[in-house]
Amino acid sequence: MEVEANYDEAAVGEYTLPEIWPDPPRSVEDRIRIWPERRKEILAQFETVLYGRFPRDNFSVSSELFEEGDMIPGEALRKQYRLTFTNPRSGAAKSMDVLLVTPAGVSKAPCLCALNFWGNHSTTDCPEIPVNPNWMRWDEKLGYTNHRAEENTRGVVSHRWPYRQIVEAGFAAATAYYGDIYPDCNKGRREGLAALFDHEDDETAAGSIGYWAWGLCAMRKFLTGLESIQSDRIHAVGHSRLGKTALWAAANDERFAGAMSNDSGCAGASLSRRNFGETPGWMAGVIPWWFRPGFVRHADHPHDWPVDQHMLLATIAPRPLLVTSAVEDTWADPRGEELSAVHASSLYAFLEGTVDSPVSDGRAIASKKVRYQIRPGDHDMLPADWAAALEHFSED
Repeated sequence: MEVEANYDEAAVGEYTLPEIWPDPPRSVEDRIRIWPERRKEILAQFETVLYGRFPRDNFSVSSELFEEGDMIPGEALRKQYRLTFTNPRSGAAKSMDVLLVTPAGVSKAPCLCALNFWGNHSTTDCPEIPVNPNWMRWDEKLGYTNHRAEENTRGVVSHRWPYRQIVEAGFAAATAYYGDIYPDCNKGRREGLAALFDHEDDETAAGSIGYWAWGLCAMRKFLTGLESIQSDRIHAVGHSRLGKTALWAAANDERFAGAMSNDSGCAGASLSRRNFGETPGWMAGVIPWWFRPGFVRHADHPHDWPVDQHMLLATIAPRPLLVTSAVEDTWADPRGEELSAVHASSLYAFLEGTVDSPVSDGRAIASKKVRYQIRPGDHDMLPADWAAALEHFSED
């Protein structure tokens, strides 16, 4: 599809960002005490504007360890779990497979928790990981035709999942296919785990980002019960639309120890008010199911919104936050991602008592808990991005 997008910084135009905290208390003690209340207000605004109500459930969940073995002999272990969710009202049940890779010889490891685009089998050429049988997006270059995965798709995006690098840093990695939760298409709400929820068709219902984020939270909850995982050091990680997902999940689930978004762009880390690359209006016209149904009516007017993405990043505070971009990924607006991180970092510093105002001048990161990194290359999740996450989250 041809997209007429602006890539000229001079044509971005003027904009004014809403303040993260319009009337904050003066003392650091009061800021820390009252911030959770302001944080809830911001999340409610994002539900109204973008993502819809965060899915809530009373599902029963059972888990089955259906396969385990060496992932990298002598270095990494592999366990595959099937999580089955049952709606107690309807009795309907659906499942999601979780691949967990842990460093050998480590009793408890911090964990990077992320969804994947093409099935767990696509992250590695390991033959013991079953090819996912569910609906897939069409991508002939990767071997996905007829909206299904075949054996030839095993390991097709393994470069995005450097398990050796992760375990060598002492971390575990957990992943699941995002389509197990909500297939990424207009009728996806009828399939996957999302179909277990009681039907909602009002304009504030969650879109697919909301359900993916719920699924990531469900993974975190499961991981906390495993002896091999440090339950207080599970971080939400994601690339592209799953970077948007990781931010929304960590914003709603404070038990995530931190969050990292990679090339997440519009409705992720990038400021919506900047007319650069991907825009809210474009998303509303092409991928409306990502958002609440009523989003389409105000998507073209982000300057009127009570929020922008720097405020979403701020809701992660005081937990560690990492935003990464790529120089050539202009569609995701790297400058907009950087500015968003900078403005959010001022809120972090404000809570830490190191600045007088929660509004940044947009020139520098104000808190060590926030990091922004940009690397050469295009839209992808590469070892350099993982390295940044491993370094940043090792410091928490």
